[in-house]
Amino acid sequence: MLVNQADTEVRLLDTTAIHAAKAVEFAIAESQ
Repeated sequence: MLVNQADTEVRLLDTTAIHAAKAVEFAIAESQ
């Protein structure tokens, strides 16, 4: 159970980082 929860938290962090990176790329593309 603990391992499962840790896995989920890591995946959430990864997903958040990916969304943040895409948002930055989008903002840069929009500003050009």
